[in-house]
Amino acid sequence: MYQLYFFFLAFEEIDRIIQSKIVKHGGEYNCADCSFVSRAKHILTNHIESKHIEYGGIMCQFCPKILPTRQALRMHKSRAHKHDIV
Repeated sequence: MYQLYFFFLAFEEIDRIIQSKIVKHGGEYNCADCSFVSRAKHILTNHIESKHIEYGGIMCQFCPKILPTRQALRMHKSRAHKHDIV
C-alpha cells in the first residue's frame, strides 16, 4: 500500500485557501479570483482547487498515480480501486 502524499500543502491548508476565495452572494457562491459562480458550494470548491491552487497533486494511497485534486483522487479510487477501499 502506498502512503498518501501531499507535495506542498496539507488538506487543512488547501481548505483554508479555498474558504478565503469563496464569496457568498444571495443564494450563489462566487469565486474571488474569477467570474465563476455556482449555487452549489462544493462545485465552487472543486473549481477553486482545480483552477486557482497549485500544490503538485496527491498520490493515490493504492498506486503511484498522482491526481491533481482531491475530487480527482476520489473519482480515481472509486473507479480503479473499488475493491481495495475498506
